[in-house]
Formats: sequence, structure tokens, C-alpha cells
Amino acid sequence: FQGPRNAAPIAAAVAWFPPVDLVPFVGPNERFPAMDFDPKEAERVSPLRHVDDHDAPVLLMHGSEDSVVMVESSEAMKAAYDKAGLEADYHLFEGAGHGFQGRDAARSSDLAKAWFDRWLIVEESSADAESGSDSD
Repeated sequence: FQGPRNAAPIAAAVAWFPPVDLVPFVGPNERFPAMDFDPKEAERVSPLRHVDDHDAPVLLMHGSEDSVVMVESSEAMKAAYDKAGLEADYHLFEGAGHGFQGRDAARSSDLAKAWFDRWLIVEESSADAESGSDSD
């Protein structure tokens, strides 16, 4: 969940059914051609292996019936964040598969918006507001 070292820091992230451990996906694959690379590289490029104290707060959402990316993927990332003492929230959508539809899609969008509002919107304190109005 990090970009290049010279990039602006990421303030918050949302991950829907994330493949955070690429080991099970690597190899020749018609459905996901981007995963056709050297299996020896899978661990090195798996986000799960790179959780550290520079990582942004993350919201993880997964369907309990996901047959593409197993739900354990999000659970493992949540555990890694917890172990590192980082902010993470995890929502399991019972009965949902890979890709939310209908109410699950709407609910996940609402959760994502609330997450970004929590971490990205800086509310002006009343002291700041008062000092700003007295600056004539």
C-alpha cells in the first residue's frame, strides 16, 4: 500500500477483496495475465509482506463467498496491521462474492466514503475559526 519513496504519503486506503498475498495467483493465467511472472517474485511483491509503520490506515472489505480472492486474504492483512499497531477496519459481507452488487455495493461505497471522510477531511477547530475571523 505504499508508492515510491519520493511520492506524497498516502493518507488512507480502501481495499475491496484485495489479493494481498500473490503467491496463490502467480503463473500462467488466462483470466489474470498480469499474474504470469516468476513465482520466486510473488512473495517480494505481495503487499502482505510489506506492512510497516509507514502504511496508511486501511479499510478492507470482502465477500464471504468470494471464490477469486479468498476471504483469508483480507483477514491476514487486518492481522498484519493489528500486529504492527496500525489503523485498519475490516468488513465481511455475508453471502457476497468477488465484486459487490446491489445493497452490498451501496453499503461498501458508503463505508468507503465514511473512511475517507474520517482520514482525509480536516475539520477546522473553533479556535482556528475564531482566529481566522479576527485577522482583519
